[in-house]
This record gives sequence, structure tokens and C-alpha cells, in this order.
Amino acid sequence: MLPMAMLLCFSSCQEEFEEVGGEPTDQSIQAHSNTASLIEKTTAHDGSFDNMVDGAGCFAIKFPYKVSVNGVDLSINSRDDLKTIKELLTQLVDQQALIDLVFPIVITLGDYSEINVADKEQLLALVRDCIEKGDDRIGCIDFVYPITLFTFDMDHQRTGEVIVTGDMEMRRFFSGLEGNVLTGIAFPIQLKKSDGSKLEIGSVEELVAALEQAQKECDKVNLITKEALDAFLIKCPLKVREVFREQLDHSEQYYGSTLTFSQDGSVVLTNKGGEKVSGSWDSKETDQGVLLALQFDDLVDFTLEWMVYKLEDHVLKLYLDNGNGIILKKWCGNQPPQHPDPETLRALLAECEWVIKKHKVEGEETQSLLGHGFQFAADGSLSLGDGMNLSQGSWEIGVDDSLRPVLTITMENDLEPSFQWPLWDLTESRLKFKMEEGAHELILLRLCDGDMQDADLVENRNFVMGEPWTLSRFTEGENDLTAAFEGMEFQFAVDNQSEVISAEGPLATGLWRILRESGEGLRFYLNLEASAALGALTGDWKVVIVSATEIELVDDSDSNKVKSLVFVRM
Repeated sequence: MLPMAMLLCFSSCQEEFEEVGGEPTDQSIQAHSNTASLIEKTTAHDGSFDNMVDGAGCFAIKFPYKVSVNGVDLSINSRDDLKTIKELLTQLVDQQALIDLVFPIVITLGDYSEINVADKEQLLALVRDCIEKGDDRIGCIDFVYPITLFTFDMDHQRTGEVIVTGDMEMRRFFSGLEGNVLTGIAFPIQLKKSDGSKLEIGSVEELVAALEQAQKECDKVNLITKEALDAFLIKCPLKVREVFREQLDHSEQYYGSTLTFSQDGSVVLTNKGGEKVSGSWDSKETDQGVLLALQFDDLVDFTLEWMVYKLEDHVLKLYLDNGNGIILKKWCGNQPPQHPDPETLRALLAECEWVIKKHKVEGEETQSLLGHGFQFAADGSLSLGDGMNLSQGSWEIGVDDSLRPVLTITMENDLEPSFQWPLWDLTESRLKFKMEEGAHELILLRLCDGDMQDADLVENRNFVMGEPWTLSRFTEGENDLTAAFEGMEFQFAVDNQSEVISAEGPLATGLWRILRESGEGLRFYLNLEASAALGALTGDWKVVIVSATEIELVDDSDSNKVKSLVFVRM
């Protein structure tokens, strides 16, 4: 049955609607078809955002509710309140962290139905059921609303029309269709990808292709590999959080015990009293996923070939049917700090250009160098430029007292960012330098010649360059600031140069770049910081859409004051 609010939009006078002509079945969607199933999976309720609390992606706890984190009582009234839990967990990375829910609670399932949960035992049963059945929600793409839907009978006569404004309405519409009803969508519509970019969809075929591709990308993002598991196991000891065997809770017996995995395949469990039990471990990839085999002569509760259900930054969840499960938490508290080899950092810096993403001095973030690029030469010299102007300097790699690599930058005339920068984090595409207290911070992104083989990136750059643009919208939270930029032309030229012109003549020059950041998609760097009138536009913007006629950017780094910037071609 369709929701009553939707039925009110339908007419009982069939002759008032036009007959679908041409090839109606090509663009119609039948109830319970593959297309309808893909739409239902995409619009299912997101239960993953509170996994740290309920441990399951199939459902979410309905607001408001209360938790206690290591004795700290919290009221959770919205998603923003979950950030407080994350902050507490981050502070407790090297300690035992315990989240206690205050029951009763209400959970919302993927189909938006609700269940009252009386106690922890009932919740754990629902979690186990979720793990067994799996979560098939397609979470890597979203519909952009509103969307107009039509219904037809089997003779292709249009029988109704409804406008849906959100996932819940869309999901309930398609799940409520009866077998003899056909549905149509008023194309074109838009889909929004997880990186913020948008796709325009003009037909059912394009919709199916986009949703199936998103499903593959979701599976790839969530894919657990043997290599990732092995690296996680041997990096740090793991603390036992929960142990279930045949649906019986043995957590209290093992809580606080430590598992230490070694690369040679041995594993040692140390209980809270300091007693040690030795065993072995092995992992393998199968069609069902990654399996972890544990073997202890005297620990039957751990001895099993486990399915790796979830592998996160600090948590490993193991599962097997019939109510068997283990939750382990990374615990690096007693491990000596591990730092990259200084030679690794030296080689990485000399390979490519490195672009400044963030620069903080004495606790204040500065924008003047945003988007500027470093070139580190093998002879110890360096240059820092915006595409037209270059500053010269020198660099060297050393180590501090804890053997952490330190990058020393010395610019001519002691200009910024001259400093001794301790390395905080290193990947092949991103370097983060930071003082322990966080007062000084420098983040660099790698930009190599090979990046220009990224067809999507190149296409977007070519769209941006050429004819000038005007600013059609600039909002900061609820404030519309567009009027201040009326009559200005924005030109984005080669060599990363930008120029702003008014009727009276040139106003300012600056820098622009489009880069692809790992895990964040395309970013648009705009630096007009030298102009007091235009400095508000300076930022590291997320690309929503770039085409030959429109550039839409957003900055959601501050959830309380989201910025939106739109240019249209003149």
C-alpha cells in the first residue's frame, strides 16, 4: 500500500491522464524489479553513522537517547552530539573505553520501521541478526530531491503523480508498489556522489548504470583485504572487548585481556592477572571474505576460523554464525613510537611538487600561502611559488630526540614557512607536520606530472579556463553575501593564475588550482587573500559540479557555517 499522503496526489479519473506513447516499457519501472531494488537500497535508512554506539550498520538508534562513556553521561539529541563520543574515544585510544546505553531505546531499520529495544541482550541479538544478513544499503550515492514520480497501469495509462522530497518517501513509495503497477521518473534528475560531485541522469538505463557502479564502489570502499588485516594485527597489541560463543556472553571473563600477534604466526593472550597462553594465527582471503584462524590449546572460546566482519582504525570485529563473535580494540599504549625513516621522507619530497593545504602558526591558520607549491631539489635548495612568482630557500631532514623526522625549511629573508617541522603523518600523497601542542601545523599534498593523466581532473581544469565567469551566489551559513561581488569578472588562466576585473579595471590577482585529494575527491583551491575585498573567497573548496557553464563549490569544514560558492560563465 502507498502512503496516504501520496495517494491524495493521485486522481481517480484515469481519462484525465495522457497515455504513454512510443516505447513506454523502456522507461518504466516495475514493482520488485532490479531497478526498483537498486532504488530501495539507495534510499534505505542510513544506520552506519552511529556504529560506534550500536555496532551495526543495519539500523540506527532514534534520537534522543543517553549513553555513558567511561562514566561520563551524555545526552545524544542529534548526529552532532555523536562527535562528543568520538572525541572521548580518541582521548581513550590507549585506554579501555566502555560505552553504556541507557535502555529502553528505539531503533530505526533500513525500511524506516521502528523497534522498541528493552535491554542490552535484545540489542545484541539484533546486532547478530544484522551481521548474519548483511547490510546491502548503497551508501556511496544519494538522490537529489525533489523528484517527480508517475504511476501507470499495465496498459501504460498514467494513473497518478507524486513529488517525493526525501529518502524515506522514495523508499516507502517503491517498497509499497503492488505487482501490477508501473512507475516512471520525470527525468532529468541528479545523483550526488560521496565526494560531493553530481551526476545528471536522463533515463532509466543511466540510473541503473549509475547505481550499479556506486554499489561496486561501496563494495570496494568496504573491502577488507588480507594485507590490511595482517598489518593491523601486528602493529599493536589488541584488548579484548567482547567474546560470544554459541550466543553466550563470555565478555566479563576475558575483558581487558591482551592479544599480541607476531609476524611469524604466533599469538599470545595475556589475561588481567598477567598469565600468558600461547597459540597461532593465520589469515586468508575467500569468496566469503577474509578469515582469521585462531588456535589455542587451552582457549576454546577463541579457537575458531573467524570471519572478519569489520576492520576500522582502532577496532576489529570477528564473527561466525550461531552467535559467535569477538570485538578487539587496538592498544598501543606500551609500544615504543614508530617513525618513518628520514630517507623515506627525503626521497618523497624530492619526487614531485608539494602544494600547501594548511599552514598554522602560533595557533592561527593563515591563508596567504594556500595552494602555493614547493619544489624540493636534491641539492637541498627549494622554491615556493604560485605559478608566476618564486621565493627561494633551502631544506634539510633531521630527527628530534624521539627519532621523529624533522623538516627544516629556511626561506630567504626568513619568510614563512621557515620553521623546524616535526613529521606527524606520512602517506604517498599527503604529509602532515605538527608540533605536539598543535600551535604550528603544515599539511602538504603531492602533485606529480602523472596526475595530469587523470581524465576527470584534466576535463574540469579545461572547463574552468578560457572565457570569464561571474559570481552568481556566495553564502555563508544563512547569510547571502553575493551582492558584494556584483559586476565582477573572474578569469582562471594557465599557470594557476586568477584575475578579478570590475568595470573600473583590474581588482586583484591570485591563485587557483584543482587537485584530487585521496578520500576527498576534487578540491578547488582559490587564493585571493592579498585583496581585502575578495579574501572571503579564499579557501580549499570541495567541488560539487564543474561544467562548461557552471562551477559549484562548497566548504563544509565548519558544520555551523557552511559556505557555498557558485560561478556561471559569462
